[in-house]
Amino acid sequence: MRNRILWTISICIITIATLSANGLSLNSVGSRPFGMGGTGVSLNDDVSAIHWNPSGLAGQGTKVALGITDIMLPGSYEYEEYGIDAEAKDNHYLNPGLFFNYGMENMSFGFGAYGIAGIGAEWDGADFVAFSGPDSIGPNPNYFYGKDFEWKSELGVMNIAPTFAYRINEKVSVGLSGCIYWGTMTMDRPMDMTGNANPASHEPDHMMDSQYSDDLEGTGYGFALGVTFTPMDDFNVGLTYKSPVKVKFEGDGTITTLTNKTDIDVEREIEWPTWVGLGTSYKVTEDILVAFDVQYTQWSEIDTLETTITMNGFEQVEKTPMDWKDAFQIRLGTEYTVNEMFQARLGYYYDPAPAPEETASILFPSATYNAVTGGMGFTMNNFTADFGIEYLFGEKRDIDASGHNNPGTQSFDIFSYTLGLGYKF
Repeated sequence: MRNRILWTISICIITIATLSANGLSLNSVGSRPFGMGGTGVSLNDDVSAIHWNPSGLAGQGTKVALGITDIMLPGSYEYEEYGIDAEAKDNHYLNPGLFFNYGMENMSFGFGAYGIAGIGAEWDGADFVAFSGPDSIGPNPNYFYGKDFEWKSELGVMNIAPTFAYRINEKVSVGLSGCIYWGTMTMDRPMDMTGNANPASHEPDHMMDSQYSDDLEGTGYGFALGVTFTPMDDFNVGLTYKSPVKVKFEGDGTITTLTNKTDIDVEREIEWPTWVGLGTSYKVTEDILVAFDVQYTQWSEIDTLETTITMNGFEQVEKTPMDWKDAFQIRLGTEYTVNEMFQARLGYYYDPAPAPEETASILFPSATYNAVTGGMGFTMNNFTADFGIEYLFGEKRDIDASGHNNPGTQSFDIFSYTLGLGYKF
């Protein structure tokens, strides 16, 4: 049983199931939608429509907005059989955003450069020394007993989005956005490369004995289509489709064993899957706006993850089962205009875990979240300032060993806040 668990750990740490809140995409983009639970699909008066629904730019006029979002991942991992009780490090993952729209009566030309993914996880290697095995194996000592490896992952992806929107008439607008993804990712994790009791054997024994590290970057291309329908004053319906985008990450890395460090070349392809959003917003009164979104992500497109490692002229392809499941997010948001200068915002959303327990990893955690958000806006003449905050309460997962996961108890929350500044010309 003990070797089975160690084998499970050795397999799952190869997984690069990238995380950004859940799966591959930031839950909330744009400081105003952020405070309203990420209900941005039907908001046709905010320049972050470049992300949520490009048709929303039509008729907005010329605007520019800058923003920054800080994400933190409070997390814990327990596995009683190994005496592990670990806390994730309190790292900060920053995601910038720039949105610009040039309005020409019924036409708009927009440009966005903003983070769509930016988070990771880091653990104190001293908490995981049990995965290097016991202090002796049969009659032989374990040379790696108590060895402290690095456990760290980080992903950051920007979307460069040239956008065009056109208002066909007072009721219908359409929009098209290009999606140019550019990103970086790094990974530090232990590996099983040899026999702990006899390193000269070069035979894996399901215990950690080597340090793997890589540093990669890549690009990918796709598009987004959107339509906004306004059947009556103060009531909008928005629909957005985003195509899948494959990003091919390439770079170099090292594998460090007991006796030497070897340089490697690494290729890894990750797909941002099909996304569809349907949203409505309605001004209940002159001062109260309510919004509701249903957002679908076809996570099942992420079935198997392939990583190609070239070392000393030899190429090895690692195929890691992912088996992610499609998911619907339900989002609610409201905005109350206190007066001409101040707005207050609240929101809630439900975000189910795309990764099943069979492939759940502590380096890229996945959980089912219930999120609460809040925010405020300040307007003075043509200048705006927005602040948003959200906390995602993650459901604890008690996970049995499957061969491709981290067994034990995983618990993750997410805390983030954002600040945005804007100007209307």
